[in-house]
Amino acid sequence: MHNQLIREGDSVYFFLGSAGRDERVFENPEKFDINRTGKQHIGFGGGYHACIAAAFARVEIAEILKEVIQRFSHITPLYNLERPEWTPNPTFHGIVTMPIKY
Repeated sequence: MHNQLIREGDSVYFFLGSAGRDERVFENPEKFDINRTGKQHIGFGGGYHACIAAAFARVEIAEILKEVIQRFSHITPLYNLERPEWTPNPTFHGIVTMPIKY
């Protein structure tokens, strides 16, 4: 991987939190951009390991977000959107807390 020799007996760790954050593939990999084009995320797997409910999940999240936006049209974040506090956990990448006012 990336010109690194992996020998028999070496340990290889896969961190879900690093998926979609390769600066060699994505411009501004740490920035959430809903309009990002190009490479797809791997949240639903792929190939033989693709999630059979991926289409349902996409529709479901779209409906949930529409409802949230309709009901809470004046949501205001109470944290810095440009510099949120990220979890130190390398396995699951996420924001520690996202307080809002509505």
